[in-house]
Amino acid sequence: MKDYYSILHVLPSAEIDVIKAAYKALARKYHPDTFDGDKAYASKRMQEINDAFGVIGDPEKRKKYDSERKAANQEDEFASNGVENDAQLEADWTVACKYCPEAMNSFTHLNKLSHSLAFAFKSYLLDSKQFSECKHIRDKFRAEFLKNYFGSDLVVQEIGEHLVLTGELSVAKAVNRAVKVMGTSLSVNTLIETLEADYPYLKERIRPKSQCLLNEINRDPYNWALYRELFKTLDIPYSVNFWGTYKLTYQGKSVSVTDSQLGQWVLANLRK
Repeated sequence: MKDYYSILHVLPSAEIDVIKAAYKALARKYHPDTFDGDKAYASKRMQEINDAFGVIGDPEKRKKYDSERKAANQEDEFASNGVENDAQLEADWTVACKYCPEAMNSFTHLNKLSHSLAFAFKSYLLDSKQFSECKHIRDKFRAEFLKNYFGSDLVVQEIGEHLVLTGELSVAKAVNRAVKVMGTSLSVNTLIETLEADYPYLKERIRPKSQCLLNEINRDPYNWALYRELFKTLDIPYSVNFWGTYKLTYQGKSVSVTDSQLGQWVLANLRK
């Protein structure tokens, strides 16, 4: 079956606003009336783009398509090199980056993970014009990508992201496969041991920073600097009030934990 998400260069978990922005950017490029090239090719591409948007741009049709896609066990690719430049889009992007340098920094960061992800980010930002929220939007796109491929466990996400960024795509796909098969029952320690056994050349390099920090916390649970470094590593927003109560945002939920309970909570939720 056709992969409509790949055609529009968006993730399967993309929100409708992102899908619309990507569609507009591609339609602007391939519309036969404005395409600078083979009109027959443009018409064919435009038909594919319209067909894709006609399905995943419609909530009911998208739901049915996703169900069929899942049943077909269609695999997702991490990075697509099929994203083509659009002169007008790039001209607008160049202007935007002059006034918002962080837009280019964010694009570059996402592009290391996935060309399609970066394209969707660029299209969405130009369409929504929310440049003041650039970093927040970048983090949202990144979190969506990591959750889509590596599940909700932040340590597994850290492992997967590291593998993609270092070009170890075959190993990243192995992690993706393990997450799909095992779900939330996947043990981080077992995952690391299995990967080290299957890919001996990665031994020791695959162990994420967060695991080292968790081991140190287990030995020294009252070293508050370790917690701050851990939360920073895993991108867990937190604050501490006057009485030592930590307020965390974990898996989309707000959690309050006293300093005396923090070690227990961290090891129970982040070390599997």
